[in-house]
Amino acid sequence: MLLKSIRRKLICFKALTFFIFFCLIPYRTFSQDPEFTQFNAAPLHLNPALAGISYGPRFNLNYRNQWPSIDKGYVTYAASFDMHIDKLSGGIGVLFIGDRIANGLLSSYYLSVMYAYQLKLSKKFGIKLALQGGYIRKHVDWNSLTFSDQINPITGFEDPFGNINPTGEQTPANFGVNMPEVGAGFVAFSPKVYGGISVKHLTKPKESFVGDDDSRLPMRISIHAGGDINLIPKQKRKELKLSPNVLLAQQSNFTQLNVGTYLYTKYVYGGAWFRHTFGNSDAVMGVLGVKISYVRIGYSYDYTVSRLQGKSGGAHEISIAFNRGGDDNSLNPKGRQGELECPKFLGF
Repeated sequence: MLLKSIRRKLICFKALTFFIFFCLIPYRTFSQDPEFTQFNAAPLHLNPALAGISYGPRFNLNYRNQWPSIDKGYVTYAASFDMHIDKLSGGIGVLFIGDRIANGLLSSYYLSVMYAYQLKLSKKFGIKLALQGGYIRKHVDWNSLTFSDQINPITGFEDPFGNINPTGEQTPANFGVNMPEVGAGFVAFSPKVYGGISVKHLTKPKESFVGDDDSRLPMRISIHAGGDINLIPKQKRKELKLSPNVLLAQQSNFTQLNVGTYLYTKYVYGGAWFRHTFGNSDAVMGVLGVKISYVRIGYSYDYTVSRLQGKSGGAHEISIAFNRGGDDNSLNPKGRQGELECPKFLGF
């Protein structure tokens, strides 16, 4: 029993040491923003320029549980609100994201507001330009971490009386860091296709827990595009559309590519996706969802195909959207029929 206890604690030590090495050591920071498989269902996280594009008012909720078999891996949740306001010639939005790693050993919280100016260039082409500003807080649960100098060869991390052995590691002055957030976005769209680019963390804010000026949150650059393809002639008054989409994201030395497509009708949609991180293939994803009146609910599952296959538990994701504007978009609301439309899936 003693050997099993030591072995179990050594495994715990390896996992936590890995966490410390990659998250806390100031000159080896590999911090990255959270991800969503259903990135179109988290529009303000994808690009602040999408604020108000579906006219709204629109509310989005997202929940993601990634790698649940690895000590609760990554749990991410998001909530956003956006709408178009004619008097402002654009859309406004508010976004909150919470991200917890290893059951809260490292927690990150993002709160930002954004404004997306809208410009109609022709009857079939428009653009949106956005600015985003906000606040990020990261917190480490220092008291739950363990270090190599705490290991007793006989009793593990505890003394014979069950008390945690002390460590000689220096305790940080602060267990949390606060960072300003500045971002920008651009989207161009026509009735059938769209494309955009967003940049987050333009100022590369400091994120070190020990005051090191070289430890900064790297910029995240995202390029995304998609469109709608009608599969049934309009005169039949039925709706069946194919919506291929692509997302290319780069942050520090990490690059990922998401490619896939949705197939959707008026009430139901599904999709298949593949995510590649250039260092290795990451996951194959499936999406299913329904839309009833103003409400859309989607579920996706990531099947891991990397070296973590069979060990991570994949990833589960749920998205909920309430769009009071229905099928309206910012350049073609019901009160101004005949003006420019955007791809319907952006507001689906």
